[in-house]
Amino acid sequence: MKIDETTDKKVVVGMSGGVDSSITMLLLKRQGWQPIGVSLKLETWKGDKCKNENACCTEESLKIAKEICQKLGVKHYIYDVRK
Repeated sequence: MKIDETTDKKVVVGMSGGVDSSITMLLLKRQGWQPIGVSLKLETWKGDKCKNENACCTEESLKIAKEICQKLGVKHYIYDVRK
């Protein structure tokens, strides 16, 4: 089946709060898809061996991802997958 033939055009987009996932969400909306934003709350890595904490899952990046989804009128879910 071709994608164009489906009537239910829902898709999940992993939202990091960065440019790539934000633009992906915007383009999917413009093309008639019904995207749903999902972000993962992960452990942060800090220490001598890490240059900085992992930017994809900071509280700030989760906040940005949520704001982007709100501006686009898209549902956004955050899943806490820390141990």
